[in-house]
Amino acid sequence: MSDNTSRLEAALAGRYRIERKLGEGGMASVYLADDLKHERKVAVKVLKPELAAVVGADRFLAEIKTTANLQHPHILPLFDSGEAGGFLFYVMPYVEGESLRERLDRDKQLPVDEAIRIATDIAEALHAAHERGVIHRDIKPANILLSKGRPLVADFGIALAVGAAGGNRLTETGLSVGTPFYMSPEQATGDQSVGPASDIYALSAVLYEMLIGEPPFVGSSAQAVLGRIIQGEAVSPTEIRKSVPANVDAAIRKALEKLPADRFSSAEAFGRALSDEGFRYGAGSAGAGRGTAVGGNRWVAVGVVAATAVAGLMGGWTLARDGAPQRARVITDELTLGPSAPGRDLLRASVSADGSSIVLWASDARAIRSLFVREADEMTVRPLANTDGAWNFSPSPDGNEVAFTAVALGPLRVVSTDGGGQRVVADRAQGPPVWSDTHIYFTNPEFGISRVPRGGGEIERVTPRTEEPVFRVPNAVISEQAALLFTETETGGSWPRIQVLWLESGETTFVTEGSSGVYVDGFLIYTSAAGNQIMAAPFDPRRGELAGREVAVVSNVGGAVQFVAGATFSVSRSGDLVYQTAGRSGQARVTPVWVDRAGGAITIDPDWGLSPVVAVSGLDLSHDGTRLVAGSRNDESFVDIWVKDLRGGPAQRLSFDPPTNTRPFWSPDDKEIFYFRDPEGGFLQGHLMAIPSDGSGTPRRVLSNVGIGSGSWGVGHDWMIFRVGVPARESRDIYGLRAGDAEPVELVATSATEQAPSLSPDGRWLLYQSDRSGEHNVFVRPFPNVDDALVQISQAGGIEPQWAPSGEEIFYRDATGWMVSAKIEAGDALRVTARDPLFDASPYWSDPAAQQYDVAPDGERFLMLEREPGSNSLVVVWNWIESVKARFAEAND
Repeated sequence: MSDNTSRLEAALAGRYRIERKLGEGGMASVYLADDLKHERKVAVKVLKPELAAVVGADRFLAEIKTTANLQHPHILPLFDSGEAGGFLFYVMPYVEGESLRERLDRDKQLPVDEAIRIATDIAEALHAAHERGVIHRDIKPANILLSKGRPLVADFGIALAVGAAGGNRLTETGLSVGTPFYMSPEQATGDQSVGPASDIYALSAVLYEMLIGEPPFVGSSAQAVLGRIIQGEAVSPTEIRKSVPANVDAAIRKALEKLPADRFSSAEAFGRALSDEGFRYGAGSAGAGRGTAVGGNRWVAVGVVAATAVAGLMGGWTLARDGAPQRARVITDELTLGPSAPGRDLLRASVSADGSSIVLWASDARAIRSLFVREADEMTVRPLANTDGAWNFSPSPDGNEVAFTAVALGPLRVVSTDGGGQRVVADRAQGPPVWSDTHIYFTNPEFGISRVPRGGGEIERVTPRTEEPVFRVPNAVISEQAALLFTETETGGSWPRIQVLWLESGETTFVTEGSSGVYVDGFLIYTSAAGNQIMAAPFDPRRGELAGREVAVVSNVGGAVQFVAGATFSVSRSGDLVYQTAGRSGQARVTPVWVDRAGGAITIDPDWGLSPVVAVSGLDLSHDGTRLVAGSRNDESFVDIWVKDLRGGPAQRLSFDPPTNTRPFWSPDDKEIFYFRDPEGGFLQGHLMAIPSDGSGTPRRVLSNVGIGSGSWGVGHDWMIFRVGVPARESRDIYGLRAGDAEPVELVATSATEQAPSLSPDGRWLLYQSDRSGEHNVFVRPFPNVDDALVQISQAGGIEPQWAPSGEEIFYRDATGWMVSAKIEAGDALRVTARDPLFDASPYWSDPAAQQYDVAPDGERFLMLEREPGSNSLVVVWNWIESVKARFAEAND
C-alpha cells in the first residue's frame, strides 16, 4: 500500500477501512473503502492538496452541506464529509459497474436510443438540482456512473463547494473548475458566476460524444479546445451520423449556443426536446449551424483575439491595453509530455525566475534522461538538444539558457534553449546549480559552495572551509552581493537545515530545519525536513530570519529531500510554482507484475507495491524464481532493501542503515543478498554490503569506497560482476571480484559509460550496455579475456540487457521501449541470428543505470514494475504566491 494510502487509512481509522485506490480526477483521488459503521462499500474522495490548500477545510465543509440533501434516482448521494489527518474528504456510495468514460473508451459510440435515454435521465437529475439552486459545473463522462445501464451523476455540487469555499480567493484569481472538452463558453473565459445553462451545455457536449465518438470541439492542447469552444462552431451531429434524429440534432445545437440566454431555459426543457420528434431549431434544416470538417477537427478557425485570451487563461497571463503581459490569475495546470511520447517519465521540473518557461527533466522510452522546455504560454513541450544524460539542472533567470551536469559529479555546462551550442563553465560540479544575475552557484565537493561568472571564468569559493563533515547545496540568491540561501546536512543523513550565507563576511545564519529554501515576495518557501510538504513563512531578508509562523501550504509533495538531484519544487520570482505530487514521477508507486512474451500481464500481489527512487533502486529475482529483492523507500523516506516471497506473505525489510541502500542482487546460493550502501546519501561513494537473505544476521562490508553501482552473481561461476561510477570523470566502468579475492579487477574501463553488466549462464561471455557509439547499445565481450572481441547485440539503441536462463537469448529494451529477444549462437565466437520484438515495455518502469526487470527461470515470463497511472505529470500553479498571501492574511484577520 502506498505511503499516501497508508496515511489516509490511519486518518480514517475507526470510520472507514481503505481497501485500494480506484483512480483520480481533476479535483480528487478516489479510494474504495468499507464503511465500518454501516457495513457497506463506499467511495472516499480526497480533495487534491493544491485545491485543499487554497480552499481551506472550514469553508469547504460548510459549503458542501448544501449538496448533502440532494435526492434523485439519477444523483449519487453524498454520505459523509470531513477533515482528517490533513485530508479533506467526502464519501459517496460505491457503484459497481463502469463510468460513461470507460464505456466510451471501449465502445467509442453508443446506440442512438441508449444515448438519448442516458442524456434524458441526466437532464432530469440536473433539473432537480437546479431547482434547489445547485449547479454541478463539471458534467463529463467520468462523473457519470452506469449502474445496470442507468446513469448516476457523481460529485454533484462538489465543484460548487470548491468554488464557494475558496471565496474571493478563487473568484478573483479566476481558477476555472471544469474539464476543457465539456466547458461552456462562459467557463472557458473564466466566469465563475455560471448558472444552469452551463450544465445544459456540458450535457449536450456529453450527448454529442455518445453519438459521434468525440466531443464537439477537440484539439491538441487545452488552449486549442477552449479557443474552439469560444469561437468555433460544431458540426451538426446528423451530418456525421445519419441515424441521429432531427430533433436530437436540433436540441444539441441549441444547447451548444455560445450565449447562455440562447440555450434551453431549463434542463427539463432540454430533456423534453430530446423526446419531441417535432422539435426543430435554427433556420431551415437540421444541418443549420454546421461548421467545417477538416482532418477530423470540426471547428471554425479561432481568431487571434480569442486564441490570445485562451492562452492567457491557461498560462496565467492576461494582456494589458498596451499588449504587455501581466500576471492575473492563480491557474492550476498539469505538465505532460503528451501521447506522442510513449514511455516517457517526467522526473522533475524547474520554472525560470521570470516565469517565462519551464525546463523539464524527463526519461524517454530508452530511459535516457534529457531536458525539455515548455514556454509558459504554450502547452507543447520541445526537447533541448545535446542534453542526453542530464542530471542536475537550472534555467537562467530569463529562461534563455540552462545550466546542467550530465552526471552526479562532472562538468557544469550551459546550453541555450533556442537550439544553440553549449559551453563548460566549471570542470567539477555537484548538486543543482543556482543562477543569479551575474554568476552561477554550485557545489564543489572539494571547496564547498562556489560560483563562476555566467559566461565562464575564474571559480570563486564562497563558503568557508569547515572541519565538520557537512554537505552544502546552494538554493537561491536573495540579492547579488548580500546573501545566499543554502541547505546543509551532516554526512550520515541527519535532517537538513536552511541557512543564509552573507557573501561579504562569509558568516552563516541558521534559519530553520528544511531544505531548498527560496525567497519570494516576503516569504521563505521551502520543503519540510521530511520532504513531504512545501512550507511558507514570512521572512526578513535583511536579518536572514523568519518573521512569522511556519505553515504547510502544499501537502503530499512527492519525493524526499534530494540534496544532489535537486528540489522537488521550483518557484519563480513572480510566485509561479511547479512541483511533484506524491504518487507521481520518481516517487510513483509501482506494482510488480508477471508479463509473458506476448505482453499479457498478471499482478503478483495487488496490495503490494514499491516506491522506486530515480536512478537508485534496482531489483533481482532469486535463482529459483520464488523471491524478489528490491530497493524501495521506507516510511522515513530513506532507501532500503526489501525481500518478497512471490508465493505469498508480506515483504520483509532487510536494511536499516540510513539513508541509501540500493541495487541488490542474490548470491549464487540465494543465501545472501549483496547491495550498495551510501552512508552520505549523495549517490556517489559507498560500500558493497552483504546480508543473509532471511534477515537473520547483520550486514557485512565486502568492499569499501566504491562508486554506487549495479551487479550480478550467477550460478555456476565464481565471479561477481558490478558497475562502478567513477566520481573523478564522466564514466562508469565494469569491475569483477572473484570469490575469495580481496580486491576487484578492472574489466571494461573506457571514457564511455558502461553499465548493467552480467555474465552468461556458462560464465563465458560478459554482457553490458555502453554509449560508446553516441547512444546506448548492448554489447558482449568474451570472459575473462574481455579484450579479445566486441560484439554489438542491439542495432539502433538498447538498454537493460538480461541473459535468458538458457543462455541462448539476450533480452533488452530497444529505443522505442519494446522488449526485444536477440537469439544468439555462441561457439568459439558469438553472433546474433535473429532479433524479435516481443511486447511494448514502455508502460513498465525503466532505468538504464539499475536493473528494473528480471527474467523468470523458465525464460517465458518477465517480472516487471507496472507504473502507477498518472505518473507522467507534474503540477504547475501560476501566480501561486497570491494564494499563500491570502492564506496568511486570513490567519491574521
